[in-house]
Amino acid sequence: MYDNIDTKESEILLPIIYNSYYIDEILEAVNKFTLDVTLSSFMVICDKWYILTGEKMKVHFDKSKQIEYYKDFIEFTRTMNLEKIQVGYGSRKMTFPSQIESLELVDSKINMSVQLADLVASTIAFMYNNNNSKHEPFVEKIRNSKLLELSNYHTIWTSTKITPEELKMTDGSGMNVLDFLADKRTEMKK
Repeated sequence: MYDNIDTKESEILLPIIYNSYYIDEILEAVNKFTLDVTLSSFMVICDKWYILTGEKMKVHFDKSKQIEYYKDFIEFTRTMNLEKIQVGYGSRKMTFPSQIESLELVDSKINMSVQLADLVASTIAFMYNNNNSKHEPFVEKIRNSKLLELSNYHTIWTSTKITPEELKMTDGSGMNVLDFLADKRTEMKK
């Protein structure tokens, strides 16, 4: 493919080409949730709530295959034996250990709080994903509602913000979150 592309965009394939010798080893670490943003979004939102309230939280989360899969990892991040520390770069810092007091997976059919959260999330997802012009008046009402003014959200939608200033990333100091977590996991296993 690389040899057949005659544009500057072909450079995007170079990391794959240079690492092709390691593909089997790389793929061993890949699972069905590797590209799923549920865990990272969950962790960021929990941290935003902690920063907003200043208190650890008891989390009730709808039964989710992704969160169930990562429950041990979440437990690891909340039980780290260290003083609170901000890890990351610029505006993308998170608190560790995570300030989750407990995590309980619940059935949304019987948990009113989770039903409400699901309703809000579904409404916003509908607004962004609607392709039917017949629903446009309803979508416009959602857009003009207070839902998009909430301050405790984590946007996973694409954005036109790309400069370091727009991303609040002009300060390059910090620590890579993945390196930090890998080091702490290794320390724990010793």
